[in-house]
Amino acid sequence: MSKNYLHKFRRKIDIYGCSQGEAETVELRDNFNELVDNKLSPTVHTVRYVKRENVGIDQIGIDINVNIEDVSENDQKSNDEKYVNFKYDLDVKSGDQIYWHNSWWVLYHEERLSILASKTFTCKRCNFDYHIEINGTKYYFPVLLMNLTLYSDGMADQTYMSNQDGSRRITIPNNEHSKFVKLGTRIMISDDTIYEVCHIDDFSRSGVKDCMLKQVFFSSKDNREELIAWNEFAKEENTSGIIGEDIIRLGANEIYYHSFTEGTIPTWEVIAEDNCVYIDTTYDNRIDGSIRLKCVTSGKYIGNTIIIRATNNLGASLTKEIKIGGMF
Repeated sequence: MSKNYLHKFRRKIDIYGCSQGEAETVELRDNFNELVDNKLSPTVHTVRYVKRENVGIDQIGIDINVNIEDVSENDQKSNDEKYVNFKYDLDVKSGDQIYWHNSWWVLYHEERLSILASKTFTCKRCNFDYHIEINGTKYYFPVLLMNLTLYSDGMADQTYMSNQDGSRRITIPNNEHSKFVKLGTRIMISDDTIYEVCHIDDFSRSGVKDCMLKQVFFSSKDNREELIAWNEFAKEENTSGIIGEDIIRLGANEIYYHSFTEGTIPTWEVIAEDNCVYIDTTYDNRIDGSIRLKCVTSGKYIGNTIIIRATNNLGASLTKEIKIGGMF
């Protein structure tokens, strides 16, 4: 680094900070930037960086220099974790990914440091490519997959037969496409094992969602060759512009999404006989403008068709017809 002490002194009293502490913070940032820009340490590497909004959509990204440190020299539980230091002024968030040493790594957790010289994230190596089909288009996400079947052989004995009951945890970036991964979503891990999402933690760490999976049976619609499990949202995109189930069952609730520009919070309207399907007012839609509908339990409405409509602030509207089905 620079040995020009006069330059360092003048930088301390320059316009970068009005106090000694602020000036030293700026100096530390400049020193770190010089470290990564000129690769002055063997721990500095050039990686491909992809924002979480583009994970699974556009994996091209940009090449940047970062400082990578080992969390532990020999700790199998860490699943090959690293500390990754970025320049402080870069817009880096949890859920973003980097490509390094022929593997994708997810920025799992941002460390809060006392000295704001750089941004530091705990990074975990992705070990599985999750394939998903949305509205007829196939995507894949580099994700972290962990085994939770620790104290059994993964088999459950029933009265007349045994079935697999393995458990897994999958960590995926939280973006526009992974929002389709919700409770009940089916995920194929291999051509002979398939799982269903039974719990989602999308609040502990911003930018990523941890999903608990339980093993289920295959369906005739599953694509074993491409490792794509069948889900309702895999069908060709509907022309209504409203994304969600075509059937809402008695006593159930369903979430529907609009296709307006990101950040739009539309006004929703439900047209249904006797208000048999209504809007859940306790549902918080301030993030994506979605809506949650609830259906009554009376069987006399089975087969009825309701209409939902979303209208944005410019007056444009989207309309979708939904049928009411039985409980099963």
